[in-house]
Amino acid sequence: MTAGSPGTSPLRRWLAPPFTAFVFLIHPLVALCRPGGLLQDPGTGWHLVTGRLILETGSIPAHDLFSYTAAGHEWINLAWLFEAAGALLVRTGGLPLFATACVLVYAFLPVLVFRRALRMGAGLAPALGLTVVAYLVLLSHAIARPHIVTYVFFALVLERLDDFQNGRLPARALWWLPLLALVWANVHGGFLLHAHPVGGLRMIDGDEADDKVLAVLEQDLVFGKMQDLSQVPQGLVDRLRHYFLSYKQLPGPGARKVQIAEVYGREEAVEVLQRSIEDYRAKFGAPEERARKLREMLGGGQ
Repeated sequence: MTAGSPGTSPLRRWLAPPFTAFVFLIHPLVALCRPGGLLQDPGTGWHLVTGRLILETGSIPAHDLFSYTAAGHEWINLAWLFEAAGALLVRTGGLPLFATACVLVYAFLPVLVFRRALRMGAGLAPALGLTVVAYLVLLSHAIARPHIVTYVFFALVLERLDDFQNGRLPARALWWLPLLALVWANVHGGFLLHAHPVGGLRMIDGDEADDKVLAVLEQDLVFGKMQDLSQVPQGLVDRLRHYFLSYKQLPGPGARKVQIAEVYGREEAVEVLQRSIEDYRAKFGAPEERARKLREMLGGGQ
């Protein structure tokens, strides 16, 4: 049921637009209260400098130009389109324009959550409460980096797929999803795909386990048929080891304590994933049950 469907009360239809406007204004108001929060991550500057280089040279860098631990190493830039767009905004209106654009993207996300809750049949108060909770989670990582695009694209894709699954959209209405995936893959490599694990790195970060499970894209022309880490070129494994051992290190004294205690194959990787799922369920409960309770809270029934 949408906010404007025939079964919706007149009061609900009248209140939905101002509530939506209020939801949209939440993040701009928060950003005004903490103006430095959006740009606090040093990676933002790295992305903007890379984008400026792309604009100046007209090409995407193929080798690392900035990392002090890996200068000159081969580099596959998965966020070049975001970086170029961000640098173009900075060139046009400085950091204020870039920051404003990012704030507006973040402001749009609670609107998507709120409208989705209304479409599920929730009342205005439960929908607003759910949106505020979702926004507080979002605020923990509300920085100007490429993942903000993944937030928006992921929400849009899930909503359209749900509309198709429930008969509200025909299949032909999803024609734009491949184009979205094409843009998404070059803005931030965070889209849905089918992959299978081939191994992992048993990483210890600050005396805490931080395993990195390595997977390959199914049907990939180069890696798709690999089933175990032993089939992956050793040079690629060494590069992954180097990345995870160095990407948290900062210049100067007091190096972060990071080590890779073991490199393991597919069987161990599957076990690690299974244990992680079991740990999640033990701490947070079954996702299916939580989804059912959320639907009940929003008035969607079973």
